Amino acid sequence: DTQEEEEQQQHYNARVDRFHSDMIRLLEIRSPNIPPLSTRMERRLRPNILQDDVDGAERVLQMLQHMVDLGIATEESYNIAMDAILQRKRLRWKRNASRDDSSTPTDVICAADQLEELLQQQSCQDVPISITTYNKVLEAYAVCATPRGDRNYAKRADALLENMMQDDHYNVDSLIHTLHAWSWQQANLQDGACAQRAHELLQLIVEEYAVEDAVQMQCYDWVLEAWSKSSSPGSRQKADDIFSKMKQLNATMTTDCGIFNTETYSNVILAWTKCADEAGSAERAHALLQEMIHHYKDGSFPPDSEPELIAFNGCITAWARIARPDKGERILWDLEQVSRDCQRLVPNAKTYNSVLHAHVKSRDKLKALDKAIAIVQHMEEKCKHEPAVTPDSFTYNTLMKAWVQSGQAHAPQEAEAILSKMEQLALRRKLVEITTRNYNVVINAYAKSKDRLAASKAHALLRRMEASNNNDNHVQPDIISYTSVIECYAKSCDFNASLVAEELLQNAMERYELTHDKTLMPNLRTYTMTIQALALCPRQGNVVKARELLTRLTELYDSTRDDSLRPNEYPYNYVINCAANTIGTNQEKVQAFQIATRTYQEMRNSHLVQPDSFTHAFWIKACNNLLPLNSELHTKCVSIAFEQCKKDGLVTNQVLNRLVQGSSTSVVESLLETTTFNQERGQQLQVQDLPSSWSRNTAQQQPRRPRGFKR
Repeated sequence: DTQEEEEQQQHYNARVDRFHSDMIRLLEIRSPNIPPLSTRMERRLRPNILQDDVDGAERVLQMLQHMVDLGIATEESYNIAMDAILQRKRLRWKRNASRDDSSTPTDVICAADQLEELLQQQSCQDVPISITTYNKVLEAYAVCATPRGDRNYAKRADALLENMMQDDHYNVDSLIHTLHAWSWQQANLQDGACAQRAHELLQLIVEEYAVEDAVQMQCYDWVLEAWSKSSSPGSRQKADDIFSKMKQLNATMTTDCGIFNTETYSNVILAWTKCADEAGSAERAHALLQEMIHHYKDGSFPPDSEPELIAFNGCITAWARIARPDKGERILWDLEQVSRDCQRLVPNAKTYNSVLHAHVKSRDKLKALDKAIAIVQHMEEKCKHEPAVTPDSFTYNTLMKAWVQSGQAHAPQEAEAILSKMEQLALRRKLVEITTRNYNVVINAYAKSKDRLAASKAHALLRRMEASNNNDNHVQPDIISYTSVIECYAKSCDFNASLVAEELLQNAMERYELTHDKTLMPNLRTYTMTIQALALCPRQGNVVKARELLTRLTELYDSTRDDSLRPNEYPYNYVINCAANTIGTNQEKVQAFQIATRTYQEMRNSHLVQPDSFTHAFWIKACNNLLPLNSELHTKCVSIAFEQCKKDGLVTNQVLNRLVQGSSTSVVESLLETTTFNQERGQQLQVQDLPSSWSRNTAQQQPRRPRGFKR
């Protein structure tokens, strides 16, 4: 019997060994077919999906399942399959063997999903599970950990580690893999909870275990990268502390492990550049960058380690954040010098754009324009030999913004010339994509300019956008486009401005009703600019139209509660001003005064808006223009309004001038509480001559009392 049992065992072992040999041989033949995939900086890129079983890993899984069906699978069998899957690292594949187009996104799995299933299967088969097997699963969680998606492999690794620790069935490798998972789970510019958990595990490893220097350095490196992404307060200090320990450890190591390199510097630099609200962050990041450049030049880093572009870009952005574009520009020129000695370090358009954007954000707008022009010209010349620095949409859009901000009289024309250049480049597919925003920048420039033809030029741009369905640009206007053109007409001297403004509003409304595109929905500013256009064109019936638009706006807000439609003081004020500008028969003036009165009273009783200094100025103007001067009704309306204006602390020079222009000396003296008012000198009266409390809620509060004026 004993001999028979031995023979059966030998036969059993032989079958198992044959399976194992076949599995290993298959993997050895196919493993070179796995696409190369680094697990370091390339993790920023989403891994590819394998289309075929190029490495034989799935065939090995089938062989393992056959062994399970035969009842001969061992822990070694599972370990061979797990190792095969681990070789795929972060690559993904479709679970179903056919790999047809019917696969859903949930069918896509990775090493962590597969090893988790194998562990569960091994447990159900009552196959012994050693720490080595558990650690393979933890390693898979670590390699596949990512802030993208909702699989949260770090949390799953922590749960497995907790069970292992409860059974006292773990070792230092278990802690290292879990630390690794939490480090790579940390999302960029998010709360540092993942980095903090990785940091806690790091402290446990360093304090409780005597690990090799290279292993300790690797753990430091992972946690440093996690803190470099965190936006939590104190992240930079923790990153800097780990960086200092890495420098000390690196100085004592007899053999260079290749971990302390330019990437290490890049991570600590990024930690500092993300601290937008902490003083000294840009200076510290810049100092670390210069230190990295110095060590690179003296050969302190491994041969394949070059300075990384992300470190330079981060420092430039940090200086831009505190309005120091000069520092950012210095980094750019340092980068150009260093890149001459590097194989992979090449400045790109983003680098130059960061400096460009920093200058545009600076206070000196004329200097910013000069710098912007020079940088773009440099990019256009340099890209002839280095395509990576070819100006893109952001480049030209920022240059347009620099022109607009400069306040130059010809800025809108220069911005439009840049837009035309972008259109030509887009047609030639030269890395430039025309967007609605590009057109809006130019249209808005015309809206803010003093060009007499601004309205017609802006309208022409709008027509180009509307007609873009017929060419390759496919740029459609949005409500900002329509509103900015309406604003141009509201500020123009065009006799038909109000008619065109109404037509543009109607076009925008029709497009919105047709498409239900939220970007085309008229908003508060659209209605306000149209009402202003009506107010500045004293056509018959304009005041009625202005009031109808205000009513429509308030009703839309009441029914939708959409914040973009929430009324403020401007449309009310422009309706009152439109009424004040009415020219016509007495009957038309009476109608205009009734609309002004209704609008003024609505403001006084509203819970959304309250009269401001412009309200009172326009109301007194309406009284002066629509009522017989010095009549009982005129005096009553003006007096009540001015007393309320005094009480609210809203008296301005505009209010004062309207009062003096339309009221008798006795009325003015009564309202100003003086007995020595001179009508001729009253035209030069300023709010600074009056009690400061009357204008306490305006910007005109500085005291000035001319000679000859007494209260």
